Amino acid sequence: MSAKAVTIGIDIGTTAVKAVAADEDGHVVARTRIPHQLLVPAPDLFEHDADEAWRRGPLAALAELGRPDAVAVAVTAMVPSLTAVDDEGGPLTPGLLYGDSRGRGGAGADTTFLSGETVEFLRWTAREAPDAKGYWPATAVANHALAGEAVIDNATASTTYPLFDGTGWSEDMCAECGTTAERMPRVEPTGAAVGQLRDADAVLAAGWTLHAGDGPPRAVRVDRGWEVQGWPRFSGIGGYRVRFDLPAADLAWPDWELVLDGVHTAADLELNGTQIGRFGWAPIECPVPKGLLRAEGNELCVAVASTAANRYYAGTGQQGPALDPSGLTTPPVLRPRPADSSTVELR
Repeated sequence: MSAKAVTIGIDIGTTAVKAVAADEDGHVVARTRIPHQLLVPAPDLFEHDADEAWRRGPLAALAELGRPDAVAVAVTAMVPSLTAVDDEGGPLTPGLLYGDSRGRGGAGADTTFLSGETVEFLRWTAREAPDAKGYWPATAVANHALAGEAVIDNATASTTYPLFDGTGWSEDMCAECGTTAERMPRVEPTGAAVGQLRDADAVLAAGWTLHAGDGPPRAVRVDRGWEVQGWPRFSGIGGYRVRFDLPAADLAWPDWELVLDGVHTAADLELNGTQIGRFGWAPIECPVPKGLLRAEGNELCVAVASTAANRYYAGTGQQGPALDPSGLTTPPVLRPRPADSSTVELR
């Protein structure tokens, strides 16, 4: 991994999302490609599954580069493009692409991205999804997925003329298309910092219970072992359990893993009723099967088997300076998982 500052560029193309990480000298240190389909439902229709290509694709590309140290991420895309989105920024309609006949006027006259194609895209999309939260090009969908900000740069906005006239979205043109300027994305100067990347890591630090021995489950902390929380002599299998939710936007990440750095000693992991791994020691990095996580009501169970030391040695001369650590001693973390097989590291 390069010790120099790294910047990431993500390009949403017609058939794939491409991404590179480059250091301050311009050397590419990692690259990846996330393919997606170009859909042609009829000879004159060209579209993307906007959720696959414009939202999940950039998220997957960022995860696969595996560069959390990047100082900046820039997103670009083909123009024009447009989809309707819901309150979470999820696409509701097909992602319309340059050359699609839905970008032509009612009389069938040819238009281009500088003479009205996006106007017709907006007219069609607003008619298909009149109650949408907004109408966004591909870069706005990607920026919202990555940083929670629906933003495009002024160069991209200028390709939507006459919807955007260089100073702002035209209220009259938006009204003519059946919507309002407020439902269009924010426009910022090219190169401006517009938000912070989402920290999708979920630190599962609170809400745990532990069933150890014959008593009922009790609330417990997971930043220290059970030997200092009321079970000094218990040795055996302790059953930890926690329920948690995930923001819907975070579920767009394609792959996840459960990380347990502090486990004493062996662990059996179960998520939403499915066993996902058994491990003999920490640190643990356990892949989460696709489709297992949900937005609400996830349940994680961790069965930890301790050593027998505290049962036999606690309070004796063989105990040592402290009780043997038992159970979880660091909060588990659920985090996006890079797919190493799709990333090329250049050295």
